[in-house]
Amino acid sequence: VIRKKYPTDGSEIVLLTDGEDNTISGCFNEVKQSGAVIHTVALGPSAAQELEQLSKMTGGFQTYASDQAQNNGLIDAFGALSSGNGADSQRSIQLESKGLTLQNSQWMNGTVIMDSTVGKDTLFLITWTTQPPQILLWDPSGKKQDGFVVDKNTKMAYLQIPGIAKVGTWKYSLQASSQTLTLTVTSRASSATLPPITVTSKMNKDTGKFPSPMIVYANIRQGTSPILRARVTALIESVNGKTITLELLDNGAGADATKDDGVYSRYFTTYDTNGRYSVKVWALGGVNAARRRTIPQQNGAMFIPGWIENEQELGPSLCPKGFQDLFSINLYPVLGRLFPDVGLEEGEELLQETFHYEIKLNPSRPEINKDDLQNKQVCFSRTSSGGSFVASDVPKAPIPDLFPPCQITDLKAEIHEGRLINLTWTAPGDDYDHGTAYKYIIRISTSILDLRDKFNESLQVNTTALIPKEANSEEVFLFKPENITFENGTDLFIAIQAVDKVDLKSEISNIARVSLFIPPQTPPETPSPDETSPPCPDIHINSTIPGIHILKIMWKWLGELQLTIA
Repeated sequence: VIRKKYPTDGSEIVLLTDGEDNTISGCFNEVKQSGAVIHTVALGPSAAQELEQLSKMTGGFQTYASDQAQNNGLIDAFGALSSGNGADSQRSIQLESKGLTLQNSQWMNGTVIMDSTVGKDTLFLITWTTQPPQILLWDPSGKKQDGFVVDKNTKMAYLQIPGIAKVGTWKYSLQASSQTLTLTVTSRASSATLPPITVTSKMNKDTGKFPSPMIVYANIRQGTSPILRARVTALIESVNGKTITLELLDNGAGADATKDDGVYSRYFTTYDTNGRYSVKVWALGGVNAARRRTIPQQNGAMFIPGWIENEQELGPSLCPKGFQDLFSINLYPVLGRLFPDVGLEEGEELLQETFHYEIKLNPSRPEINKDDLQNKQVCFSRTSSGGSFVASDVPKAPIPDLFPPCQITDLKAEIHEGRLINLTWTAPGDDYDHGTAYKYIIRISTSILDLRDKFNESLQVNTTALIPKEANSEEVFLFKPENITFENGTDLFIAIQAVDKVDLKSEISNIARVSLFIPPQTPPETPSPDETSPPCPDIHINSTIPGIHILKIMWKWLGELQLTIA
């Protein structure tokens, strides 16, 4: 159809199917050569198994919508396709996607947060399965919103908010009996100059082979700034209609690679059948959520405040050790702006010449406004489709436990009260980052290579009193090294393995290191009677020409480093 009027290269096609089709593979070569991008939507459990190959070979988006109307899968799928292209200021952003089956005149109540980054072209869309429900909607000021357009043929009603929707919490109530209702709210950026808060979700791969875990990712940002401490939840629905809820975390442990980078992650291990799984993410920013400003890129060159010209020697004077190179090595602007740190050692004198210097100043180093880098609170609500994936090799129930605890990646160690060692890390789970591990194995060595390559042969620490906490909790363990040399100058390396209830072991953790250093004691020095007033500089500064300063350095007494302006 497209070829009749337009070239196919760069065209985008959405293919929706709910039935078996054994002829899809016959057009694979033609699809590859066409240059078109094909997005696929598998509707229900009977969609062709080869459907996802079309989106994979063309770089398209693959989604799955179950027959469960309350999951709103079909609208979410098309919403993800419509928001995937164009600039952020032009994209349709989904604020809410919710469904519920009601009985006996029950109510479906909820709220939608309209933040300041969105509000343009805001649309409330409601669908039902049998008859129109009662619809109530209030804006943040409490004003009831009328004007819903009801289409009984398509079984939907919608309301377009004129202009920019009010910032704040919108409330809705829907009443119906013996039917399923869904609510979808979309909007666009309120301004072309203010980046909206966006949520992009996906799986780490398109196919999962049991018992290999999948990873869910949700990237939450406003422009380039990450959104921190949001409450992020993933809903993963199997072809059987079973839905698993996962809390995604940005804690730098388990599936999450980096803490506080705005990317929330979690392992998925709860397979229940072979076939397609759909992924949807809810993100909510409330009292604890905050936007972190990114730190501006800094020039890596060393800043030179100024330089010396026309050095003139005037005569000898006494100078503390280290001060003789003050203006030739650590040159700083003076006159109250910057001054070098000088280490004066009591009773230590050197012969130093007195000089006149002409110091020319460079412009001051640009300063970063620390207030701009502070976390700023944000309130918002978003939903995002993470597409779909296909699972294989899942055994029939009961499904065996083949998932070990996840690797500990944030182990830290420090010396505590002399020769004790304090360890901290984030607890793994029984199955990767879910549940609770059964026990920990902690081993130590004075050789990092031995600990890494011969972990099972390294010295084991007694962990009888260490009871694992639930996954993603903070673990703290204090112990004293025994049966190993731990004296002054010793480096000690430490690593952990977690073990689950069926004796599956995690990978060895990152290796932490502690170093024992006991500084030597020095006897107190007794000053001689003649050393009551060792020399110390008194600096006088004369300014004659803007940008050129003449300094005269003289040594008088030891007390404070004094700076006076002539």
